[in-house]
Formats: sequence, structure tokens, C-alpha cells
Amino acid sequence: MKFKRVLKKDLKKLDKPTALKILDGIKILKDYPLVSNIKKLKNFYPPFRYRINDYRVLFDIEDDRLIIFNIKHRKEAYK
Repeated sequence: MKFKRVLKKDLKKLDKPTALKILDGIKILKDYPLVSNIKKLKNFYPPFRYRINDYRVLFDIEDDRLIIFNIKHRKEAYK
């Protein structure tokens, strides 16, 4: 699992309980493709999203490695 630098900035913007909940959710992504709430996005990069309450974890899979790009609120995730 690889994280982009923007991810740290996204987590710092959140309150601590929400950030911890999202980090716990990211740990579950290690079991991809057996995880629910993952959707393949059309005409969007990164091509996958994982839903955790009102937040979306946007990621891609390259050579069996999970690369997490952003964590955004659902209102901002697809802009």
C-alpha cells in the first residue's frame, strides 16, 4: 500500500475521531477485492473509490499495489 503526499494534508484537515475512523477503514483495504463499498468510477482518475461514511477514499491499483490518492468529503470528491 502506497500513500500520496496529499493524503497527509487531507487527514490533517479532519477532526481526530473522523481521521482515526478513516485510517481504520484504509487498513481494511488491504483485503481488496473482498471489501464492500468499493466502486469503479467511470471517466475519472483515480478509478476506484471506497466509501467511509461521508468521506471517499480515492485509489488505484497498479501491479497488485494499492495507491491511495485522496480522502475527500463526498461533496468535494468528484470535482
